[in-house]
Amino acid sequence: MVRTGVAGQGDIPTSDVMLPVTAWAPLRALLDGASDDEPVEVTIGYSKPLLPSAQPSPNAAAFRIGAARFRTGLTAGVFPDNMDWLVTNALHGGIILEFERDALAAALRRVRVAAEGKASSVRLDISTDGVAIVAGGSGGVSAEDWAEASGSGDLSIGFGSKLLGSALGAMPAGRIAARFTDRASPVALWPVGTGPDEAALLALVMPQRV
Repeated sequence: MVRTGVAGQGDIPTSDVMLPVTAWAPLRALLDGASDDEPVEVTIGYSKPLLPSAQPSPNAAAFRIGAARFRTGLTAGVFPDNMDWLVTNALHGGIILEFERDALAAALRRVRVAAEGKASSVRLDISTDGVAIVAGGSGGVSAEDWAEASGSGDLSIGFGSKLLGSALGAMPAGRIAARFTDRASPVALWPVGTGPDEAALLALVMPQRV
């Protein structure tokens, strides 16, 4: 789960809308490439498709970022109403890790490729001076990589590799903080530079048994 907010103008929906997790990484890349004074136009609901031959959808979101265009379907259902409770508990964790987003994301990609691209889960071995990422594939194949980090404790914890990659992709480039409680509790991630309670962007990732 990812939570963020920005000021906007126009006909803003009063009800919540949800974007699929897979849309965050490409949207973040487009936003990172835009200049600070470049307006972002968002259309929620019935929007025209990017290709003239495609049919409009009443359940989509379209983004205009300078000359770039991005469109995605919306996720049906209701956003979990216990996110505030989960975030509050996650921020009580006693282990904090700080790392460069791109370095950890690159290490994650490398171990997945080395494990024949079939690693659905990875294990993070966190220490006070870095984090090792371990993945296993079929036929006894395994891979391990390392990313520099500064931590306040030791912990081994598993994640779904796609979910972890999506959470990292939702974060802006730069240094990221993560707070861990134990191997069974959610992990909170946010950009370094502000406290998690004031962070404009915060992601919550559920661990997975490996």
